[in-house]
Amino acid sequence: GYLDAASGLQAYGDIADAIAAAMDDASVSGVILDVDSPGGEVGGLFDLVEQIQAIKSASAKPLWAVANESALSAAYAIASTADRLYVTRTGEAGSIGVVAVHIDESGADAKAGLAWTFVFAGEHKVDANAHEPLSARARLTIQADVERLYSEFCALVAANRGLTVENVRGTNAAIYRGELAIWAGLADRLGTLDLAVAEMAAELDRATQSRALIKPTAKRSPSMATNG
Repeated sequence: GYLDAASGLQAYGDIADAIAAAMDDASVSGVILDVDSPGGEVGGLFDLVEQIQAIKSASAKPLWAVANESALSAAYAIASTADRLYVTRTGEAGSIGVVAVHIDESGADAKAGLAWTFVFAGEHKVDANAHEPLSARARLTIQADVERLYSEFCALVAANRGLTVENVRGTNAAIYRGELAIWAGLADRLGTLDLAVAEMAAELDRATQSRALIKPTAKRSPSMATNG
């Protein structure tokens, strides 16, 4: 909503639009994602990552990212799409995991003198509602969903970072700070946003100079003439 946006919260669609606009802008030579987030919701995340990958494939421009100061959970999934991922000295990367929360408000309801009665159709319709303790069946259903999403998350990161799924699972959703993120394969270089900008500018400048030094070779047209 409006208040969330005013507070700095960015929707997944906004992120995709911003990256696409930058890649389409003729005055932009490269894009760097300045990431500082503890994560976000699963809903729409995998679609966003696919969008970013499609945008990258359609453009020759580099896409880098900086964990400045945190690229965690869903935010790490986004950052992992980058061609090069920096992490600041005290920055954090990782938390590759999935969590679902159930709040049991039945005790608070009883203290408030509230009694909830559900009239419903469909056996699972009121599973995991907040006004009853979590049933064993509902817990198993949620756990199965979390495990499936976790498998997708690990496969996504593994593909983006050139790691094995086993390596990603082996992080056990841990958070890695600074150089530890590099050792874990979750980042490429230690550095600030300013450093990333400077290094991208330098690389783009070198690439431009290299292209300017390459002169096209004159082509000879084959002749059908013969000497008499």
